[in-house]
Amino acid sequence: MNTESLLTVTLELAVPLWQMKLKNMPWSEALAGIKGASDLIGSKGDILQFGGGKKGEVAKVLNKMAEAIAVLSFLPGGVTLFGQHWEDQHPERAYPVQKSNEVGSACSVSECKG
Repeated sequence: MNTESLLTVTLELAVPLWQMKLKNMPWSEALAGIKGASDLIGSKGDILQFGGGKKGEVAKVLNKMAEAIAVLSFLPGGVTLFGQHWEDQHPERAYPVQKSNEVGSACSVSECKG
């Protein structure tokens, strides 16, 4: 399995777990939790693709990426990344969810638009 496939499969599992966790906290806390995510992913994201880094660093970056994707999934239209689309509803952010396989799940871009 190549690195991109492993990353995609891992996110398919991790993002819905973050969505469930974030639904149980205020929206302001969900947003605050991803503060600095872009800096971390931007400065350390290469270890997801090429490996390396200190012990636990890959997990830290991957976990923060999954959390950020989960927060973005609560915005209108959700988020598409690595050929997967995530869209869900946070209790404090009510709006109609676009077509996807099911709320809170990832689907391929073609499946979600189809």
